[in-house]
Amino acid sequence: MAITEFCPASVSQMRDPSATPQPDTFPAKDSLTENRMSKLTYTLDAQTPRTIVHATMIADTDDGWYGWRVENVDLSKTSVTVKTRIYAGTFTFARSAPLNVTFPKALIVHHAWVTQARTNGESLIGWDPVGDFSCQVPDFGNGGPGFTAVTRRQASATPAPAPFASMSPGVAIPVAPPFPINCEEPFKRAVVDRPVSPEYPIAGDGSYYVTVVEVALGDDGGLLDAWT
Repeated sequence: MAITEFCPASVSQMRDPSATPQPDTFPAKDSLTENRMSKLTYTLDAQTPRTIVHATMIADTDDGWYGWRVENVDLSKTSVTVKTRIYAGTFTFARSAPLNVTFPKALIVHHAWVTQARTNGESLIGWDPVGDFSCQVPDFGNGGPGFTAVTRRQASATPAPAPFASMSPGVAIPVAPPFPINCEEPFKRAVVDRPVSPEYPIAGDGSYYVTVVEVALGDDGGLLDAWT
C-alpha cells in the first residue's frame, strides 16, 4: 500500500449541521464554509482505522483564530465510489462519525486543520508509538470566499499551538495566530519552467489509471521530495 500521512487525522466535510455532505466525498485538505455560523459539523479522516485519543484543531476565520479539541474519537473503515466521465474508482479510508464544534459567535471558516493528535489502535503506518504528534500546516488549494487559491507547504514553520487541555471538547475559543500573517515575500503559485515527463509502466490491458504525485520545491525551485 503506497500511502502517506503527515498527520494522524485531518479535518474534512466542515458544514452546516443541517446539510448533507456529498456521498462521494473522500479525504480532502480543504475545510471551509461560505456562510456565517456559530455551530458547525465536521469529520476527522485518516488513511487507516484508529482511535484518536485526543486531538486539537485550529481554524482561520473571518473573526480571527479559534481552537478546540476532541477526545476518544473512533475512525472506522469507510469506502466511497467516485465516478467521472473518464474514471470510476472506490476509495477506502477511515472516517469518524459527524462531530460538532461550537464557536462563541457566527463566523466564516477559511481553513481548519489538526495541530496535534495521539492515536491508539493504528497498526499500519505506525502512529501509536509516536505519541502526541504536532502536525504541520497542510496544503490548501482554496482559502474560502474572497481568497486567491494558492498551494503552500509551510514545512519550516512552527506547528500551530494546541488549545488548552482544560477546554471543554467541541467548544472553540480564541487562540493566538500560529505564525506571522504578514510575510515579507507573499505566497505565490509555483509555475513549471522545465517540464519533464516521468517514466512509468504502461498497462497493456487498455485500462485507464490515475496516479497523483505531489512534489515539494525548495526556494530555488529545485525538487526537494516527491511522493504518490
